[in-house]
Amino acid sequence: MYMETKQILALIQEHNEKNEKSTVKLWKLVEEIGRKVFKNSPFTKEDKEDIIRDKVIKLIYECNLPQNESVYYFITRSFKNQLVDELRNKKRFPTQSIDEVIYSSEDGDEITLKDTLQSDIQTDDDLRSEEVRDLVLNCISGFGAIQKPVVTLYLFEELNNSEIAKRLGLKMSQVESAKFFALKKIREFLKKYFSSRGSI
Repeated sequence: MYMETKQILALIQEHNEKNEKSTVKLWKLVEEIGRKVFKNSPFTKEDKEDIIRDKVIKLIYECNLPQNESVYYFITRSFKNQLVDELRNKKRFPTQSIDEVIYSSEDGDEITLKDTLQSDIQTDDDLRSEEVRDLVLNCISGFGAIQKPVVTLYLFEELNNSEIAKRLGLKMSQVESAKFFALKKIREFLKKYFSSRGSI
């Protein structure tokens, strides 16, 4: 830590003198501190990187980093505070519903993701539901090792978060995070697909 502190102090000085190479090195050091803090957090790798990147930008460009021995502590504490804020932020894990409307039928009926996953094929709308079901399955197949089983159990076996956590041996926060981001990806995928076809 002492060596890192000395290195950070030297890079801050050079960064303040507009040395681009030093700014890149400072960025990497601060980013690495952030990764250590967020290492065991329940967020996906992509989300961790986004959160860390945003914080690095604020620390390097919008904040006056202390130019003394407390700089390492200051950076670490900033990332820990950010982690606490992210975990408290209910917007990151709002209640997700598969009852969200994903398209409207020709009759004006609103079709939800749940409708498409549980329907029998009897009408044109049902054919479309089968199409959506296939799209959802295709989308899920590309998910990671946690998101894929979590969202599959949620959508197709209709398990709640605690049941999923118990079955997969995961923490509740991991299930909430995985479900939130998986459903978000599915919705974005379907909306993009149908809007490209002029269906939404």
